[in-house]
Amino acid sequence: MTNFYFTSDHHFNHKRVIEFGHRPFSTLSEMETVLISNWNQTVKPSDTVFIVGDFNFLGTSNTFVLMNKLNGFKVFISGNHDKQQFLDSCIVNMLGKQFEVIHNPDYSSYMNVIHGHVHLPSAVKIHRQKNGRLFINVNVELWDYKPVSVKTLSKLINKFNKSK
Repeated sequence: MTNFYFTSDHHFNHKRVIEFGHRPFSTLSEMETVLISNWNQTVKPSDTVFIVGDFNFLGTSNTFVLMNKLNGFKVFISGNHDKQQFLDSCIVNMLGKQFEVIHNPDYSSYMNVIHGHVHLPSAVKIHRQKNGRLFINVNVELWDYKPVSVKTLSKLINKFNKSK
């Protein structure tokens, strides 16, 4: 059975993200080793992962080297730090609703948005605006530096909706 995951903002080859993202790593090498290990412990080769931007700070050839180290089929959404162009966004159905999957939530007009881009310390996993729009942030900094499953997101949404 194929499982589906979302993740964003790995920032491979981007040393400054350790500082501005408040990441618990001493070196770029340590961060990248943990990110790859966590991914492969979570994702099976038959799974699908939506990478929601800011995957790699270097160019295309390095991105393909990294992709080959990671389990699963990958769907790439471009982020503002990616040097190569992938999809700008896509639509997925979850819990009977359409969600736009896009890196920067400011560029979405959908009611339900799965995004990255927003880093610690201001980032939150889920929030709803006064107009009812629902935002889910899949930045690795919020999810123990690993991809998050649709099953986990569905539970989060249901719990969030019950608390409101």
